[in-house]
Amino acid sequence: MGGEAIFVKTNVASSEDVQAFVNQTVEKYGRIDHAFNNAGVLSQQNKFADIPEEDFDKVIAVDVKGVFLCMKYELQHMLKNGGGTIVNTASIAGLIADPVMGPYVTAKHAVVGMSKSAGFDHARDGICVNTVAPGLTETPN
Repeated sequence: MGGEAIFVKTNVASSEDVQAFVNQTVEKYGRIDHAFNNAGVLSQQNKFADIPEEDFDKVIAVDVKGVFLCMKYELQHMLKNGGGTIVNTASIAGLIADPVMGPYVTAKHAVVGMSKSAGFDHARDGICVNTVAPGLTETPN
C-alpha cells in the first residue's frame, strides 16, 4: 500500500536504546505523531511466595520500565509537535488478577496506571494516551 517502515533493534529497558530508537525515528520521518508501545514478557508461573526475584525484575524492566521510557521520549517529541497519540498494551491482567502470574499482573496494572497518569498530565498538550487490554480468546481450529 506504499507504506514504509524501519527496524531499530531496541532493548526497551535501556534508556539509551529507547532514546536512540525514538531519535532515529524522528530523523527518518521528521516527527512522531502516533506510538504503540507493545513490548512485553511473561514470567514463569509461580505462586507469589515462590516467584524468583530475577523473574520479577525482568518483567518489571520490560513491561513497566520499557513503557515508561518509550512514553517519556515519545512525549518529548510530541510536545514539540503540538500533540499526538500513544497506545500502550496492558492486558486483562492489568484490570483483574490471574493466578500464578504475579509479576505480569503487577506490571500490567502499572501500565494502566502510567497511561492514566501520562494522559492526565498531557491532555491539555493535545496528547491522548490510552491502553488496550487484550485477553485470551478461544478460536475455532
